[in-house]
Amino acid sequence: MLKKIFDPVLRFFTVIASALTGITAVCTAVGFLAHRGHLKMLGISNIPVDLNQYMYTGAQFLAYLPFKLIFIIALNILDLARIYFLEFFLTLLALLVFYQLHRFKLIRQYSREFVSNIRQFVERRRTIFWGIILIGQFVAVHHLLKASSINSLLFVEKGAPPATSVNFSLLADKELLEYWIVSNTIDELLQFLGWLALIIIFTSIIMWKMIGTYRKNEIPTQNFWQTTWLGANLMLFCTQIILFPINYGILQLPNQYPQVEVVVDDAVSQDPAWPADEQLMLLDDQNGKYYLYSRSERRLWYIKESDIHSISYSGMTNIFQSVNLADSTSN
Repeated sequence: MLKKIFDPVLRFFTVIASALTGITAVCTAVGFLAHRGHLKMLGISNIPVDLNQYMYTGAQFLAYLPFKLIFIIALNILDLARIYFLEFFLTLLALLVFYQLHRFKLIRQYSREFVSNIRQFVERRRTIFWGIILIGQFVAVHHLLKASSINSLLFVEKGAPPATSVNFSLLADKELLEYWIVSNTIDELLQFLGWLALIIIFTSIIMWKMIGTYRKNEIPTQNFWQTTWLGANLMLFCTQIILFPINYGILQLPNQYPQVEVVVDDAVSQDPAWPADEQLMLLDDQNGKYYLYSRSERRLWYIKESDIHSISYSGMTNIFQSVNLADSTSN
């Protein structure tokens, strides 16, 4: 009797525990990629990060980013409609006309036949279509690598904004992305991330539809080139999935850090290497070490807790503020 009662309960908690373990692993992995990408962009990747912070960042990514991306993607589509108004209007009009005509039985029959013919055409030339998708995925990975290649912005002096401008944020090059990060241009960074998400969503749909064209047990019997193109596409798609959290960390994780005033021992303060300004940024304080950054000198210090007399906080500040913008303004 008791066994009949407790067995379903135990199975339920086993499923819950397994699900939580899987969710925790995914959140930690995503948070790790996002945090390491952000620290690499700043140039302080050797600073330790608590494992719980990885999990929290990954949970934020999975919980909040989808809703934010829906809004961003809608704005990107509206921006696309603004730039190519005539083309967008004609496409929308054609879709409305097709929707109205689709109510007629004859039109529905023709449309089903058309879709069936397209599907058969793709199945007969599957190798060519896999090659075309592969080229498109190379282009997608190229856009994802632009932000991923940004490195050590805290230690590089930036001047005036790039002379080139783009209509689509997706077309921004590495230098323009760096300027947007330093100048805290949130809208453009969000739009760029939204375009990346659209690319991955579109690639997912295409991959799902293409793999869905295989009949049961057909994949093991395909020829060499079909197997090669399929494997290459899957590898590139996995690369996009890995690079997207890294781009999220670089473009969206906040660059706000505590601004502090530190009083240290005389031996440390008289060291010529010690920064002249007293306004420092506290990057981290783990294991008895304080990681301090001077925005005026663009240098990083590791100070032991025993060498600090006192430390006072004066609020959260963007770490790029007055590092590049003030300098470029004064010039």
